[in-house]
Amino acid sequence: IGRLAYRGILAIEVRELAARYAYEGTEHALDLHSLVLPQGRVAGQARLGAEMPLPLQLQLRGEMAAPVPGRAQPLPLALQASATGRLDAFDAELRLQGRQAAASTPAATVTAHLTPWAPVPLPQARATLRQIDLAALWSAAPRTALSGTVVVAPSADTATPGAAPGNPAGTWQVQAELANAAAGPWDQGLLPLSRLRLLLLIPLNHPRLNQPKAVAA
Repeated sequence: IGRLAYRGILAIEVRELAARYAYEGTEHALDLHSLVLPQGRVAGQARLGAEMPLPLQLQLRGEMAAPVPGRAQPLPLALQASATGRLDAFDAELRLQGRQAAASTPAATVTAHLTPWAPVPLPQARATLRQIDLAALWSAAPRTALSGTVVVAPSADTATPGAAPGNPAGTWQVQAELANAAAGPWDQGLLPLSRLRLLLLIPLNHPRLNQPKAVAA
């Protein structure tokens, strides 16, 4: 398909759509050879079993130009995404990095375990960052080179009334350990922190910050 457009509440337009779908009795198979979106191009494969427990496999790769608030030029990125498991419980991974593959190239990897129909659909998620420059994502932000991890998971503390099964505390925990290799004075467009460690507890609708620690440059 050369061009496909939809005009509704959301306007969607894709080009150069080339794909093949097949059902072989035990499995649904989709091979996406090419799909061009306004932000970039993707390709990949998906497999879904036709019988319980509905095994799932997904692979996606592509390139995109992400818009940056306050900047005319988008940020060029390469992406890879995957999902493996069952339709009701699977592991997903998303990798984003600059187009130039090198040890110093900014990159982020997000992994998560998803249970879409469970009381807690996101039991755990983890982001690993490498040399992330906040100024490249938002023009008003300071220049940084952030590396480290951010982990999100339900807390297993004392039970809270109204908590969902699978999360007895009704509390989400966000834990971050980040280092900034480009720390410096704020008036020079830098972030005056070389390390940041924090624990954010989110009990239902009342977030609070626990054990925040930061080291100045």
